[in-house]
This record gives sequence, structure tokens and C-alpha cells, in this order.
Amino acid sequence: MGEDKPEAGLRYLEVIVKMTERCNINCDYCYVFNRGNDQWKVDPPVIRQPVIEDLADFLAEGARDIGIKTVQIDFHGGEPLLMKKARFDEACTTLSDRVTPHATVRFALQTNAMLVDDDWIALFEKHRVHASVSLDGPQAMNDAHRIDHKGRGTYAQTVDGLRRLQAAHAEGRTPVAPGLLCVINPEFDGAEIYRHFVHDLRLKGVDFILPDLNHEEVDDRYVQRLGDYIVAVFDAWAADDDKSIDIRLFSSQMRVLLGAPASFIGFAAGVRGALAFTVGSEGSIYVDDTLRSTGHEVFSSMGKLKDLTVRDVMDSPQTRLLNQLSIPAQPCMECVWNATCAGGRLVNRLSKDRGFDNPSVFCGALRRMYSRLTAYLVNSGIPIELIEANLGLRCLEPALEPANAVLEIA
Repeated sequence: MGEDKPEAGLRYLEVIVKMTERCNINCDYCYVFNRGNDQWKVDPPVIRQPVIEDLADFLAEGARDIGIKTVQIDFHGGEPLLMKKARFDEACTTLSDRVTPHATVRFALQTNAMLVDDDWIALFEKHRVHASVSLDGPQAMNDAHRIDHKGRGTYAQTVDGLRRLQAAHAEGRTPVAPGLLCVINPEFDGAEIYRHFVHDLRLKGVDFILPDLNHEEVDDRYVQRLGDYIVAVFDAWAADDDKSIDIRLFSSQMRVLLGAPASFIGFAAGVRGALAFTVGSEGSIYVDDTLRSTGHEVFSSMGKLKDLTVRDVMDSPQTRLLNQLSIPAQPCMECVWNATCAGGRLVNRLSKDRGFDNPSVFCGALRRMYSRLTAYLVNSGIPIELIEANLGLRCLEPALEPANAVLEIA
């Protein structure tokens, strides 16, 4: 297989499947329902079995044709647990039966957990589904923005579902402990939120993600406070000194600083041998789902599953445009952190005048995070020369925060 072919080296495929295009809550920051894109209004509320069958055949053919080793299927929404359990069971069975002969299949699911019950847990056990829960902090913090359609908070019901999932894992019923996804909100204290997740809720895996905001929506004060939040989370994690606690925002970046290949997380830029795309409930294929809120042409349908192959998706105008837009802006190319940051998430790079040709609007906060991570590694005994070599640099020290800010807590 020649290196000039678009499919060369593809080993990992991740598909975000919109199992439902509706939700039982109404988070005010949601990019699906509250960021200006109305695609959900015309798409079917719930994915139907013929679309699942088209997806299964699409993935099986791609794995067989290209030699894909791993297919990760992420069940998303809306809220995926709004679909009937029997249909979810049928969907998992179809995907597993048709794709497994050609590739390893992994199932993951993102949920607000409010509908989790024993029957859902039995289905997660049956199909080895790794469920991750969305929660933004202690009750007052979470309920400031994650509310239901009547304006009521959702914390109590979400935590109830989370505890059911944790109990099921403790009983050996599910293969992986439930993870947690938290959208960073600089209105609040990152350390307090971290401690609630890890000390109170006993979580071992948390992913803090940046808000889907851009240069038209964020000022310098917001970025400063967001950086404060991230640093507070990091300092609290470092103070715990518990390597069993995985904060993916940090661990994924430290891997790069240590010279390991970048792990593929959703639509991470610059990861060779990996491809991700989104499938709507009606069977259309799109790129990164978070880009729907940008109104950009890159988030337009490539066509229907039944009419396309994986090769078609890889060579589509939308994928090629995504790759082009993902090239870091010139200031990023000159930044010492470019090897790990790669310009930041595309959705955070948008501006009215320059499109995506900008550094992340959160650049200042990200620089503080990379400095913190690097100082922590150096203090832990990693030679700074090794990190410099991994980043392709001669001298990294001037880019670091004062060492004592980290050394006192490490």
C-alpha cells in the first residue's frame, strides 16, 4: 500500500454515533441545541435499525478493505439513553456481529446518567460498554448550567446514576469504571471541583474539556480565569500524588512531552493512522460534531453511509478541508509548545476576520498548563533535555513558570 494513498497506515477508526437527536436536559452551553445550529430539528429523534445496519456494513467493509485494527463506536446524543433499550441492544448486537470478524470493536457511551437503571447496566454488561458521565462539579456549580427543560438542576439524578454505574463495576459487571466528563467553567474553583470528583465521588478518571468558545466570545480576563482553573486542578492532582487518578487533560499531554506517540482522543490533530467522524441519526456522515456550531462549510454532510466507503470519507472534500484548517496558525508554528498543542482545538480557533487561522483563544491558559506539566515532570526526575528533544527544542527553560510554583507541591 503506497504512502501516497489516503488510506495508508490507517489502523484506528472512531465513529461518533448520534443515537438520539434529542435530550432530556437543556445545558445552556450545549453545542448541539444552544449554539445556533438547528440540524437536530430536522433529523430523526432516534436512530433507526436500518441506519445501524448501514453503519455496520460500512465499518466492516472499511476494516476488511483497509486493514483497520480497532473500531471505537461512541454512542452520543442528545442523550443516548432516550432510545428504547431493545433497540439499543439490537444496535450493539448488529455492530458487534458484523464488525468483529474484521476488527476489534469497542463501545463507549456518553450520558448524563439520569436514566441509568438496572436494565441499562445489564445492557452495558452484555455488550461491554464503557459509560462516561457528564457532570460539571458539586451541586451548585453543576446546576448553574446543567438544567432540565423546566430550569431545575440535574445533579442529584446524575450522581444517582453515576453511583449505580460505580456499584456495577465494583461487582465486576462492567469492564471499566465509569469515567467523568466536565466542561471547564472559570466562574468556579477548579481545585474544589477536582476534590469533589476524586475525594467525594471516588472517581479515578476525569476528563476536563475546554468550552466550545471562540475569539468572538472570549476576552483576556476569561482566559486568565480559565488558566487559573486548570492550574488549580493540576495543583490539587499533584498534591494528591496518586498515580491511579487519571486526569486525561494532563496525562494525554504528558505522554507527548515524554516522547510517546500522541494518543487519539476524538478529533485530535496530527495523530497518524487514525480517523474520526460523526454519523447523524438519519445516516449522514460529518466531521467533528463540535464544529456544527461554527456554521462553517466544513461541517456539511459528506453523504449517506449506504452510499460511501471509508476511503470515500478519508478523501472527501470535508475531510481534506478539515485537515487543511487544522494546520496550526503561523504564531503556533513558532511556539515552543507546538509539538503537543498543535494550535489547540479547531472550534476554539475561530474568528470572524481570519476563520480558523488563529491560535486557540485559550492560548494563554494552555501555555500555563504546558509549563506546569513540564515543571512537574522535571521535578519528578525527568531530564529537561529529554523533553526538549521530544519537542524539537534546544532550550525550554525560559518558557517555564517559576519552578518553586510547582516544586513546593510536587
